[in-house]
Amino acid sequence: MQTSSFSNHAGFVWSERPFLHVREVAELLSISRATVYVLAKNGPLRIVSIGQRRVVDTSTLVQYIDKLKVEADERAAQEARA
Repeated sequence: MQTSSFSNHAGFVWSERPFLHVREVAELLSISRATVYVLAKNGPLRIVSIGQRRVVDTSTLVQYIDKLKVEADERAAQEARA
């Protein structure tokens, strides 16, 4: 089984790192790198430049994932009431 290249990078879990590479975010969310850039352009994610590299502010990724979970819970609750 192949494991994520960043799941335990340098002894840290991904959510403890201040920034993640765009490719790491894409892998984590199972989306394309282009979609990560779209999410950054449309607001949920924040990309910053560090030298030549573009990285995602991990705190915005955590907030985005939390928002997705809340939305999924709300949909499930609505479906249960229907």
